[in-house]
Amino acid sequence: MPAKSIWFLISCEQCRKQFTVKPSKATSARFCSWECKNTHHGPPPIVKHCKQCDVAFTSHVSKQKQFCSNACRHQALTIDSVSRFWSYVEKTTSCWLWKGPLNFGYGRFNPTHSKAIAAHRFSYQLHYGPIPPEGCVLHNCPDGDNRACVNPAHLWLGTKPENNTDRHNKGRDARGEHDGNAKLTEEAVRQIRSRYHSGVLSQQEIANDVGISQTTVSDIVRSKTWKHINL
Repeated sequence: MPAKSIWFLISCEQCRKQFTVKPSKATSARFCSWECKNTHHGPPPIVKHCKQCDVAFTSHVSKQKQFCSNACRHQALTIDSVSRFWSYVEKTTSCWLWKGPLNFGYGRFNPTHSKAIAAHRFSYQLHYGPIPPEGCVLHNCPDGDNRACVNPAHLWLGTKPENNTDRHNKGRDARGEHDGNAKLTEEAVRQIRSRYHSGVLSQQEIANDVGISQTTVSDIVRSKTWKHINL
């Protein structure tokens, strides 16, 4: 008959109660139960109350949990974001003016624990719901183009082509020195045209003096570029 396994008697490191283990566990076993193991490695869970719904839930002391679920956390952060959003808005009889940070005239808002978003887009989502992935929120303020307005009555949902057309119609295309890639100012363009039309300097001489190519000078004097600049 095979020999019976010899079991070892060990004392629990937490409650000091003795318990038996197999020979293979004799050197690694330390606790008689999961409860003793968890108690030994830290304080027992404590009861907290959710900051959103006030429901009681258990959490370890080391955890900074304030909500019983992700749904409650999201709801609380949304409420906080909305409250901060309105603190930046000044309502008039027509436009609702954004008094927070601006970016190219548009309001910028940073919701709680989220990426920054255009203030008028946040207002649209707040009043009308989610914006489609390719959707653009455009302005139709009755008193004129007002990019800082967040009045939902002055906002409408359009496509990218509609947004481009609207921007062009309002004269807000990135052109001239307002284009991030522009190397010349409007005044420099006027001087180039004036110097060339005076007949004193050639295009190449002007190009060498300004530090640009002759082709660039040619495009400028022929109004192929910088068409909106008049002498």
